[in-house]
Amino acid sequence: MTTKMDILATQLTKAAYAYHNGLPLLMTDAAFDAACEQLRALSPDHAFFSKVGAPLATGDEVALPIPLRAERRTESTYVNP
Repeated sequence: MTTKMDILATQLTKAAYAYHNGLPLLMTDAAFDAACEQLRALSPDHAFFSKVGAPLATGDEVALPIPLRAERRTESTYVNP
């Protein structure tokens, strides 16, 4: 049985893939954010939230010479971890 959580995670994964690979957008930014909030309410530790970006359609990943630090979002600002 497919749950609402599974449906949201699948929709978000597909939308992120399209966005990060220059494909036609599957949802607006507002709809993506709303779906993320719904999924986080259902499952705060869902695997979707541990991923950054999406796989490249072309497989042209580039190793950066200097590692880039991630930022984590708070309610109204971005702060460095």
